[in-house]
Amino acid sequence: MKRTRTEAWRLALVAFIGFKDWCGVELRKRRVLEARFRETGYCAGFDEIETPVIESIEGISDAILRLYGRMNFFGFVIEDRDTDETKTTGVILRPEGTLPVVRYVAERLLRNEAIPQKLFYDLVCYRNERIETLDSEKLREFRQLGVEYLGREDAGADAEVIRFGLDFLKRLGLEGRARINSVRIFRKLCDAGGLAEQERLDLQDRLDGYSKQRSLGRKAAIILPDALRPLLDEPTPERLAALDGDLAAIVGELRREGYDAR
Repeated sequence: MKRTRTEAWRLALVAFIGFKDWCGVELRKRRVLEARFRETGYCAGFDEIETPVIESIEGISDAILRLYGRMNFFGFVIEDRDTDETKTTGVILRPEGTLPVVRYVAERLLRNEAIPQKLFYDLVCYRNERIETLDSEKLREFRQLGVEYLGREDAGADAEVIRFGLDFLKRLGLEGRARINSVRIFRKLCDAGGLAEQERLDLQDRLDGYSKQRSLGRKAAIILPDALRPLLDEPTPERLAALDGDLAAIVGELRREGYDAR
């Protein structure tokens, strides 16, 4: 439907839908949060990384495209102008932080260069979310604070990333508690209970809903088969080690350092 001249002027005078202007106290608060995040990273021995806002579409796998949905990317074409000819390249605005960090690491591996193991970032990201899902908290343009630990697959690396998050909360004057879970425990209990694939999917949806309500401080209840009831209980260290040794090692390391982890 064609807009009137008045409607067009009104749209031109407000931030585009899904985007937001920052100013005054609100911006100062955000800057303080970002500064505390950087302090945490530098004090923990992490390096900061900043990547270009655009990524070539050719470097993104079909699996990633399916994960986000092609329509959720802000994509466009750039003309690479040269003296002799003009070529075009398909690009997207970065939808999150891990994607460009992985590309950065892969690029250096191809050149046989050393890569940093511990990285953190504060990046502006873009997703073309459906208009009806947008609100004051969910926007098309948003900042993502992220941490990546590369090249290690042990409990110590996982514990260090979790410690980063808890220390960040402490710098903001908040007390944090780590509640750590693993999908391996869910799968092991489902195997022990003989649950079929569809039963597992249904249970996973119900558990996700239950966890979301609890995280919002709301009362919630869920009925589980006997085999999965340990998911709702606080396991002993011995029980946790039997269910998932790696997870037990992470919890143990954090507790030894004085963090509230379970």
